[in-house]
Amino acid sequence: MCHLLKNSMRTILWIIILTLSLCVAVIVEAAPATPSSATPSIAGKTGKDNVASKDSETKKFNVGDFSFSSENRRDPFEPLYLTKIKRDKDHAGKARKEGYELEELKFVGTIKKDMNRVAMMEDMQGRGMLFKKGDRLNSNLWVVDVVEDRLILGYKLRNEVKKINIDIPKK
Repeated sequence: MCHLLKNSMRTILWIIILTLSLCVAVIVEAAPATPSSATPSIAGKTGKDNVASKDSETKKFNVGDFSFSSENRRDPFEPLYLTKIKRDKDHAGKARKEGYELEELKFVGTIKKDMNRVAMMEDMQGRGMLFKKGDRLNSNLWVVDVVEDRLILGYKLRNEVKKINIDIPKK
């Protein structure tokens, strides 16, 4: 019985010590580092002037007022040439490829890379474009497949899909 009483007393003593140390830590954190009356005056300034200038400095550079958004900004760790390539691909590539009728484009040839093929086409102004399987020319016309010497397009007309085969023109 005496042994149990000693253990419970030790536990209570440790709880009291921890509580007191926590209270002291909170009080030390809440107290100002230097009281306003103890601030030294600088070259003819009184303590009140010095405190006022410190307040204006803290208001001038308040970190809480600062906010930053990375929206519409480039990644500073990404090389510039990659940023330009991505921007050109996102903006010009999509808008330039879509919206063409079949009569406006001329099939020039195919390019093979590994197992993938890409169709080279030219518009009426002479600008070249590359189309891969699945790319759209307009809302009803898309690339079904690119074969060695021809291009197969899919055309949707009245809920019916038709295939159009285009051969490379001979000179």
